[in-house]
Amino acid sequence: LYHLTEDIEVIPGQILAVRESATLGELGIDCLGQEIPGILGETKEIIAGRNIYLSQNILSSASFGRVKWHGDRCDVEKSIEITGDLVSDLDFDGRVIVKGRVRQGVKVSCENIEIEGDVEQGVSILAKETVTVSGHIVGTKAEPCVIKAGADIMAESASYSLLSAIGSIVMSTGMRCSAQAKRFYIVGKKGIIMSKKTPEKSKTTLPVVIERGVQGLVGGKIEAEEVFAEIIGSVSFEPTEIKVKDTGIVSCTTIYPKTKIIIGEHVQEISSAQENLSFYKEQGKMVTGAFKETEVILTSAQGIQEKLDCPPSILLPPASEKRASQFLKIEEGDVDSLSQKDSFLYFQKDKEGPWTEILKKITEEKKKEEERPGDFTIQSLPEGLFIAVTPPGPKGVPLDLARVMKAVSPYAKVDVEKIKAVLEKPEGIPLRIAPRQYLPDIDSRVEIEIK
Repeated sequence: LYHLTEDIEVIPGQILAVRESATLGELGIDCLGQEIPGILGETKEIIAGRNIYLSQNILSSASFGRVKWHGDRCDVEKSIEITGDLVSDLDFDGRVIVKGRVRQGVKVSCENIEIEGDVEQGVSILAKETVTVSGHIVGTKAEPCVIKAGADIMAESASYSLLSAIGSIVMSTGMRCSAQAKRFYIVGKKGIIMSKKTPEKSKTTLPVVIERGVQGLVGGKIEAEEVFAEIIGSVSFEPTEIKVKDTGIVSCTTIYPKTKIIIGEHVQEISSAQENLSFYKEQGKMVTGAFKETEVILTSAQGIQEKLDCPPSILLPPASEKRASQFLKIEEGDVDSLSQKDSFLYFQKDKEGPWTEILKKITEEKKKEEERPGDFTIQSLPEGLFIAVTPPGPKGVPLDLARVMKAVSPYAKVDVEKIKAVLEKPEGIPLRIAPRQYLPDIDSRVEIEIK
């Protein structure tokens, strides 16, 4: 019946979706004149995600933020975007988007984080949900990166870092770390993913070309329930330890010596390079079998049934007071609204709500615009001297001629009559008021000193 699909800012109490129960379709007639019975429609499922309140068939926002739909699930997320590198510590209860790198030693605490560049040495990230890094996690022995996620960690590669995830750790090329997670998916140097289903934001798009970073799962200690990797260990026989639970599995296409596999209490040291095999426990013993494909499983954040103590509001096209009154369950004459781009936010008139601050801000901005004084700018260009006069607001003070004349006094051959004319009818359009003046950036100058 109503479904707000736009990625826009919303307020507490704002209706995001209204569902109607399925009804029986109308009767039809085929080409032979026979009656076709109506079909019962399908009731659409709507799932309450983060910061969402679901009451019967009405889905509402429980906080300020941006509305996000993931299939039938709706979330409201607070978000902040860093246009370049993140160079200072950040504590934000929402989604963080970093368009560059996270620089050395920075500490971040957030709900989710998406990083388009690398994570540099000494960085600490604590996320309630997912950490997604389009680049590499580049720690050092002296300054390891420490990353903890309440859901998943995804990156190109990770080196000399301490990683911990409640869900999955997915690496496109490899990792040299000590890490804990429920599941590990490490693609490796050939770019072959052992999955029929890629992650939501794939880190393993083929072909994978390794220019830098780690190849395969090499070095460090890994604790998990399941580990799927193209390569485990390295040709240089770097010690690698993988420990999984009794019911766990370690599956790979290549494994090198100096790798230790631990399943429950059973331990196996790899003494020679082997291919296409899995390690798991069967009838109380560790056994090996063929390599097993798997689906990449990512963690879905669980929504919490939020409380809602704000009056409702709804975003609709202009002149929708009648429709809004039906959704808000009030009389049409009690509906008030405020403009938001091409739509209007409708709410109950004379009632306090989250829109009160918005209305206050609009009123202040309107007052400021009404009282704005007249202003002007002067530009000295190769084509001449120009003035642009901005008219005052309805209650603003007009521009004073004396102020303008003082500003143009350093210039030569200024047409005063043109200035007076533009002050009478200011339009903000540049007007030439004098011929070309001296331009120090491009003109030559000769100075003669006589003693």
